[in-house]
Amino acid sequence: MSLIEAKADRCPFPRPFPEGFADCPSYEPVSFDATDSQNKPLGTWPTCRHLTTGTDVENRGRFYPRCALGSPEQRLQNQLRDLIHLQSLPPETTVPPA
Repeated sequence: MSLIEAKADRCPFPRPFPEGFADCPSYEPVSFDATDSQNKPLGTWPTCRHLTTGTDVENRGRFYPRCALGSPEQRLQNQLRDLIHLQSLPPETTVPPA
């Protein structure tokens, strides 16, 4: 296993993410619109809101796909916080049509 693969915050899922991707509980789909240096469109790809670039400090100039939420354990903690927050919200009130 290389040093890059051993990063705890590395995104382990292949990209681009397919339509309906649900293997990661922290996945939040967004569209990435790529352009060249002259701002000409190169295409649109599905990606995750949390996907960022990590720098491998041991291997200068090497980068890896990283999750901004952190390691798998940190991603689960984030999901737990989200669920607790959702449970603490008051129930939605519906107003009957006039």
